[in-house]
Amino acid sequence: LPLLVPAYLWLTVAIFLPLSAMVFFSFMTELPLSGKAWSFTLDNYATFFSQGLYRTLLLASLRLGLEVTLWCVVIGYPAAYVLAKVFRGRSREAIFLLVILPFWSNGLVRIFSWAMVLREGGILDTALNAVLPFKINIDLMYSYPAVIIGLVHTYVPYMVLTCYLTLQAIDDSLIEAGRSLGASRLQMLKRVIIPLSMPGLVAGAA
Repeated sequence: LPLLVPAYLWLTVAIFLPLSAMVFFSFMTELPLSGKAWSFTLDNYATFFSQGLYRTLLLASLRLGLEVTLWCVVIGYPAAYVLAKVFRGRSREAIFLLVILPFWSNGLVRIFSWAMVLREGGILDTALNAVLPFKINIDLMYSYPAVIIGLVHTYVPYMVLTCYLTLQAIDDSLIEAGRSLGASRLQMLKRVIIPLSMPGLVAGAA
């Protein structure tokens, strides 16, 4: 437990305190640092929910978050399972290195790379036109799918890492015992693997 103190301290300072301050300030008429008299109020939330623009933005943000989370689960969980239970030795190390490689690159570099792929006349457009017998124009720049792709590319490594840790902790003897009792792969996935790896899924989705 003492070894976890620095991690929890960092999470408290970097995440919990700023979010708590934002929630606290949302109930104020004025910011404390403004030098003006302030009091607690619910008018800010009443204004937020009474204006259609804010409701639209809230629903759009929730939709975007759910779609990105779903795609991260669809891509990240199978990748984490293969990494934890299929690959062994140096193959696992090489794949694991590819998973954490995006953490070593700058976010602007990744965005610019996707711009080269998704823009009209980009890598994706050129590759498809080289293969297909007819010409198509693909320009996903500044579109909703481009936002999904960029966010999934950013967050799917976190999903892979959290799911990998929980899947790696599952004893292989449990899987072997289930198979020896006649459980199918789907039954093992539903009754053993997914329930035991649920903490990783929740952590990755959060």
